[in-house]
Amino acid sequence: MGHVEDRWWRVMPDGSRVGRDRVGVMLRWWAWYRDADGRHRSESFTRMKDAERFLVLVRADLQRGSYVDPGLSRRTLRACAELWLAAQPVRDSTRRCYDSQLRTWSLPVLGFRSLQSITPTDVRAWMRLLGERLAPRTAWHIHGLLAMILRAAVQDGWLAASRGRRTGPPRPRCRPVAPFTVGQVQSLLAALPPTGLSGRGVARRRLWAAGGGGVGPERGECRCGPRPGAGERPTSGRARGAAAAGRAARARPVSGVCRCSTRWRLASRSTWPTARCS
Repeated sequence: MGHVEDRWWRVMPDGSRVGRDRVGVMLRWWAWYRDADGRHRSESFTRMKDAERFLVLVRADLQRGSYVDPGLSRRTLRACAELWLAAQPVRDSTRRCYDSQLRTWSLPVLGFRSLQSITPTDVRAWMRLLGERLAPRTAWHIHGLLAMILRAAVQDGWLAASRGRRTGPPRPRCRPVAPFTVGQVQSLLAALPPTGLSGRGVARRRLWAAGGGGVGPERGECRCGPRPGAGERPTSGRARGAAAAGRAARARPVSGVCRCSTRWRLASRSTWPTARCS
């Protein structure tokens, strides 16, 4: 399984010692062992007791199946992040978002560090810097990205335990949504400019205001009408980009808060200002 070798002195059959060429030059004790793949590995130590203790720990890790190759754990976080990102089965837009977050916030601070040298304290100090510059939810997402990379390093045998575990902030709570009242929506609809737009444009904006009404949906979530038919031009930029690339546009579901708020307002729609679509 392994042995300890003296790099300074050679013991002869008669018990005498003969000095080697490396006497006093390098660390004296050399611990040899075979890893899980059967390859020879070695570590150098100043004292014989340290080399023997190291071999005992290596044997125990090999028997438990938790052995970590020291050469892999010495790789930098940047190298690990590049391999992890290239292997993720995600959309190109998601991959670009991950790459931008890593290059902007994670790698400039921790990218040059080896995996084994990163401690939970280092991650907490990095998170404190993020908290001073970013919103809580953004910092929480960036920490989650780093935690995923460190967990993947553990699964690949680069680390024995993840350094990012229990180092992130608590998940930010979503603020409760307070929809506009019917009176506020009426005022919003009445304030829409009646000129400068066609009848369809005015009606479309009124539908967006009535459906969105203070619940914070995106533009595509308000525009939950039917898909364009054959020969018609898509109205949203994402749909136009999907059509140009020859792929189907991704459907955006309307949020539950938006649906409930819209149903509530439709119950009193008789008091809303109306517009005819031309």
